[in-house]
Amino acid sequence: MAAAWQAGETWISVLAEAACISRPTVYAALRSQGIEPGHRPAGPSTFDARPLDIEGFTGRDETAEAEFDRALAHWRASRPRATATEFCDREHGWSH
Repeated sequence: MAAAWQAGETWISVLAEAACISRPTVYAALRSQGIEPGHRPAGPSTFDARPLDIEGFTGRDETAEAEFDRALAHWRASRPRATATEFCDREHGWSH
């Protein structure tokens, strides 16, 4: 929690949602790490929009289909009797 705060994320609701905890829990966690949530750093908040790359997925529209195809090929190789529908349903909760 402290690392996110020190990296510039000072919105309690965003921290709570990201950690899947309540706002009071975020306040308590920050205070336990010596951070007073009421004292946000002055100045505008900045956002670093570097591209993501999580296990080959970048979230970019122009590469999404190829990324999905690579993931599906890897999954199929590890489960030769499974179907694509099982990949979507069981591994990712996607509906078809």
